[in-house]
Amino acid sequence: MSAYQGSFSAHIAVLGLQRLQEIGDLQFSRHSSEEDIAALGVQLEEDAQSLHTLAARLLHRRNFLLSPLLRLPVELIQHIICFAAKGQPMFSKEDSETSDDESSESAADDPLECGWVPLGHVSSHIRTILLAMREVWASAICSAPRRYVLEEVTRRAGDAPLSLRLDGDTSSFVWPFALQNLHKAGHIDIKFFDDDDHAIYETLCELEIPLLQSMRLSISETSNYFDVHQMPWMRGFEAHPASAPYMNAPNLRTLQLENVFLPFNPSTLTTLTLIGSISFWSEVGESPNPSTFLDMLRLCSQLHTLRVVGWVPDFRDDVTYLPASLPRLKTLSLELNGKQLASIWSHLNVPGSTSVIVDVCSQNKSQKTFPLATRLRSVPLFSSHVRSVDISGLSIRHEHDYLDYGPDTDNRFRDRLRIVLLARAAGTNDQVFIDLPRPHPFELDHRVLLSVKLHNCTARTPANDIEAAMRRLASEFRLSQLDTLGVEIRHHAANRYPLQVAISRCFPSIHTLCVYDRRLDASVVEPNLIRPIHNGDKDPPHFVNPSLRTVYIPHPKQGRYYISELRKLAQAIKARIKAGGSRISVVHISCTGFQSREKDERECLAILREVVPEIRSVYTT
Repeated sequence: MSAYQGSFSAHIAVLGLQRLQEIGDLQFSRHSSEEDIAALGVQLEEDAQSLHTLAARLLHRRNFLLSPLLRLPVELIQHIICFAAKGQPMFSKEDSETSDDESSESAADDPLECGWVPLGHVSSHIRTILLAMREVWASAICSAPRRYVLEEVTRRAGDAPLSLRLDGDTSSFVWPFALQNLHKAGHIDIKFFDDDDHAIYETLCELEIPLLQSMRLSISETSNYFDVHQMPWMRGFEAHPASAPYMNAPNLRTLQLENVFLPFNPSTLTTLTLIGSISFWSEVGESPNPSTFLDMLRLCSQLHTLRVVGWVPDFRDDVTYLPASLPRLKTLSLELNGKQLASIWSHLNVPGSTSVIVDVCSQNKSQKTFPLATRLRSVPLFSSHVRSVDISGLSIRHEHDYLDYGPDTDNRFRDRLRIVLLARAAGTNDQVFIDLPRPHPFELDHRVLLSVKLHNCTARTPANDIEAAMRRLASEFRLSQLDTLGVEIRHHAANRYPLQVAISRCFPSIHTLCVYDRRLDASVVEPNLIRPIHNGDKDPPHFVNPSLRTVYIPHPKQGRYYISELRKLAQAIKARIKAGGSRISVVHISCTGFQSREKDERECLAILREVVPEIRSVYTT
């Protein structure tokens, strides 16, 4: 490189000396005319400009070489820009007092604190990349804070499909723009909050939208601008889906309708979400016709994901309905009360590989609590969907809520219980469990068969009630040979330790155990799950988990007491070995969050290696 620099400098010096010699010859020549001198002056100005341009280009290339950011591949810079722009406005702060009708010149002087747009100000290289990303501009078009910004963003979006996101906070001048450009939309997300929005609704029902891939429509329950949710917002609601005219969107794949309905082509959808609140149905005055509802689902031949929240017909007991089969369904999510669950589940046929996610809610959003055994009545409904031979793991999450209202102290507390049955599936990282701590036996290579969340359970459920409920669960799903158990119990839940023991007693074949509390800065493994329990001086000790071989100890948020908890674990394992119990062969721990990582990690490993043959540690974020 140094040789190149030397030859370049020498070459420039030679050219410069030649030009200086020409100037000198002309300057002292008696035969030089004014025209020759003027022409040479022009030439010298061009030479100086050329040198200035060359110097600027050299400095630009130097900055490019010295900047790690600018040396990134274009694809990676595009990914960074997309990450920064996703779900974020172009400007994070704006002068709301500026009129929309002011000129672009005066509006350009607004004191705008920018969001992701100033990424283009970092360098000309990044600005060029950003300006060419039409999809980014098309996705942000409805967040334009000024008319002149909307016009500029529209120009930059070019022919890319637009993302039209409209709600009560959207600027008034954006709504007419959206109405005029619905046919260019690739993604639509509209929350209607005024009867004046009906023009967009009617246009959606009649317009051809060839680029549309996903759409979400909703009516806010809290809006004061609707008299009632009248039938004009339910176009095609009672029409048979095979004969009713529907919105012409041949590429529509994802649809969500919340408290609103419009006719659509079921055969193109892969994801469908239907949400209807209790207040919505009471105002509409009737629920969907059961036969029409099932016919609609039956025509969803390509459907992979179906979510139903409150949107369930009133199936009559004296009428026989043909069930709807969904042969390609991968995920079924139901957020309904017990009666609704029983009625809709009996009229659906889904593959055995479908992950069924159930949220058992209360009727009319009641805060009344029920015994856990009562709440569990909804779970056996799905026993026919889950084959016991497929179940390889069980996850139980017990949570305790404190409510800030209610004169009756007993009603100020309530519990939630989530029960998840899993099957092994290589290469699977189920989205239902993306929030699992690490390490955890279900974080990878497991697929959800059935997940049931039970709300409004009686607060502070006694341990014997928990144990009775778990035994019923084990009986219904034939879990006597279950080998992997994950338990999450709040640290402040009443009877936390007895709950852990009660749950573990119901599954005597467990050889892999994980106990966790994500809100606590300490592990919550109950030593009684590992060490021997003595009922009397003469009786031999017994073990809650006699076959236990593998223990997972996830790292909580801060982990100030992680080392002390590991000491307790080691002591429990020593007592287990001394009493003749099975050895714990593997312990999975996290080495993240220690104040002095290397020292604490060495201490942690030294404690456990005294009693456990294999320690597997991970660093988590």
